[in-house]
Amino acid sequence: MPDAVTADIGQSGFSNAVRHPDVATPDGLIGPDGAPSDKRFSVYRNNVMSSLIDALAANFPAILRLIGDENFVVLARDFVIQNPPEVPMLFLYGERFAAHLEQFQPLADYPYLADVARVEFAWLQSYHAADESVLDSAELADVAADVVGGIKFSPHPATWVFRSKWPAATLVSRNREEGDCSDIDLTAGEDVLITRPFLDVAMRILPPGGYEFTTGLAGGATLEEAAGSALAVVEDFDLPGQIAGMLECGIFSEIKNG
Repeated sequence: MPDAVTADIGQSGFSNAVRHPDVATPDGLIGPDGAPSDKRFSVYRNNVMSSLIDALAANFPAILRLIGDENFVVLARDFVIQNPPEVPMLFLYGERFAAHLEQFQPLADYPYLADVARVEFAWLQSYHAADESVLDSAELADVAADVVGGIKFSPHPATWVFRSKWPAATLVSRNREEGDCSDIDLTAGEDVLITRPFLDVAMRILPPGGYEFTTGLAGGATLEEAAGSALAVVEDFDLPGQIAGMLECGIFSEIKNG
C-alpha cells in the first residue's frame, strides 16, 4: 500500500488529468484487457467536465442567459479547470465564480457580471441555509419604549445583504424569469437584500439608507445606532417602514437586550 504522501500525489494528479484535456491518461489506468485505457478515461473526463458545467449552469441561470450557451460553456470550462469542487455538494459549486468572472478577459467589457454572480451565489446560500424561526412583530411590540433603542437583533442564517454599483438584483430577477432587460439602467447601483424566512427565497432592493440600517443591525449595532447610520445618509429615512419591512422579510431570528 502506498504511503499517505504518494496517495495524495496520485489523487492530485488524477484530479488534474480529469480537468485538463491536454494531460495524458494517468499511469496505472488500464482496461479489461490490461492495456492503458485512454479512450475510457477520455469518456470519463468528458462526463466529469460536462457534469460540472451543468452544475454551474443550474447555479447561475442569470449568467447563462446573459452571455448565452456557447459563451457560458467556454467560461465554465475555464473555471472548472482552475477551480475543482472542494465539497461533494454541487448545488453550492461556484463560490469563486464571481472572482473568476472579474479576471476572465473575454468578458472584460461586461463588469457587472461578477456582481450578478455574487447575487446568484447568495441566493443559493440563502436557499440552503439552516432553518430557524423568524422574529415576530409581537415580540418587538412588547419591548418597552424606554429601552427599545438599545435592543439588538440576531440575523437569520438565510439573510444576506450586498451593495453593488450595478443593478445586479434586477439583472438576476429579469434573467431568471426570462424577462425583458432592455429598460435596465446599467449605471444604477442597487443595495440587495436576500432572505428565506420560510420556503422561498425573497430578494429585495433596499431603499436609500436601508443598507446602512440593515448591515448595522446585522453587525451588532443597537436599533438606535443603526437608525442613526441610516439617518446620516437620508434625513427623511422611513424608520417605521423599514422596521416593518425587515419583520415581513424575516431578516432576524430573535431580539435581545443591549
